[in-house]
Amino acid sequence: MHNVMHILTDSNIGGAGIWLIRVLEAMPKGFKMTVVLPKDSMVKSYIDHLKNVDVIELESITDCSISIKSTYDLYKVIRFVKPDVVHTHASLSGRIAAKICRVYTLNSRHCIEPVGSGIVFRLKNWINRLLSNRIIAVSDGVYENLIESHIPKKQIIKLTNGISIEDFKSVLDKEHAKDIYGMGDRVVIGFVGRLAEVKGPMRLPVIMKRLLEITDIPVGMLIAGTGPLAKELAASIESNHLKEQVKLVGFVKKLPPLYQAMDICINTSDSEALSLSLLEAMAASLPVVSYNLNGVNEVVRDGVNGYCVKPYELEAYADVLKRLVEDQTLRSVFGEQGHNIVQEEYSLDHMVTKLARIYKEKEKYEAH
Repeated sequence: MHNVMHILTDSNIGGAGIWLIRVLEAMPKGFKMTVVLPKDSMVKSYIDHLKNVDVIELESITDCSISIKSTYDLYKVIRFVKPDVVHTHASLSGRIAAKICRVYTLNSRHCIEPVGSGIVFRLKNWINRLLSNRIIAVSDGVYENLIESHIPKKQIIKLTNGISIEDFKSVLDKEHAKDIYGMGDRVVIGFVGRLAEVKGPMRLPVIMKRLLEITDIPVGMLIAGTGPLAKELAASIESNHLKEQVKLVGFVKKLPPLYQAMDICINTSDSEALSLSLLEAMAASLPVVSYNLNGVNEVVRDGVNGYCVKPYELEAYADVLKRLVEDQTLRSVFGEQGHNIVQEEYSLDHMVTKLARIYKEKEKYEAH
């Protein structure tokens, strides 16, 4: 039995949390998994029922990458559990504690970070190299970002995010799904993500207002997620007189019916490692639109399964949405091609099989 400990500090469910939930659900037999989470983490309810998964809650790690208290608490937990591998997700305290305990440590990078050249940047990279036996890049964009940051190739393992297409098969007819969310006969644009600055949710009302000015087709928007900008976003929707067309649906636990209510899925992030929500939308055979940025443009292939727009060009964004809104055949073609891309390149089974091999072989596993 291989004993693996995951440390996740996010209290909400973001990309790292979704990744972890899917990995734990799909991990093959022969692994004992311990997950250290913040107290009252939203992730807990998704994994409590899983066999061979123990959950430990620590208040000190809540949304905190590093502190003396969290490092000490994690040190005690690692000493008690005695894992073969500690796998962290942005927890610097977790890596420090694992290093002190002399446990093999993996760190998954779920984001693309700015590349610098100053003393602080070099110190941060030195710490990352020192505290992680291997750093896992969840996409080509993250891998290239790590190389640009002078992380040695031999220390990086590329493990592209994956999802299960079976999870996103249609469970409702589209008309029924739209009625659930009060969308009627509108062409529905969907956004799924944290309502935080990096995800760009405040751009959504601006894009929607512009779109309504340039098309006569009835259009609606569903925004799923929670975060610090939720109240500000609601106020912007109201001040732009969009309450009838734009619905804030909050956190959605069962996503397939939500995607079934959509006709198009969009991303407005400033930075993405890969975008699990767009992969989910593609699995549900939806066309996708995003900014043309490293990481997300691995998923959105311009003119194939959707459109990549020059960053922050909101009028251009509305223009490509108009094209999709007014052309149902184009939406169907892009949706089918996106579905095929997920099936061929972003398999959850392939990702988990590779991860299990990494856990088993550790130092022997060949880096990318």
